[in-house]
Amino acid sequence: MKEGFERTWQLTNRAYSVHAEVPAPLYDAMLRLLESGVHRNISEYMRALIEKDVEEKGIELEPIEAFDGRGV
Repeated sequence: MKEGFERTWQLTNRAYSVHAEVPAPLYDAMLRLLESGVHRNISEYMRALIEKDVEEKGIELEPIEAFDGRGV
């Protein structure tokens, strides 16, 4: 994590559900991508997109073990 960064939130689970609304043409494109078999479902696809964005922005992820809680 960047030096001087301080969380203003506390995570209590190891995983969270995220909701996203997309316009119909984008959803159609997402379904076509899923049919190609690269990802098993939309959750996996969205996770891969977010991980790629985080990596490109140079944000270091802490290990999952750093997050105590009841989630997945």
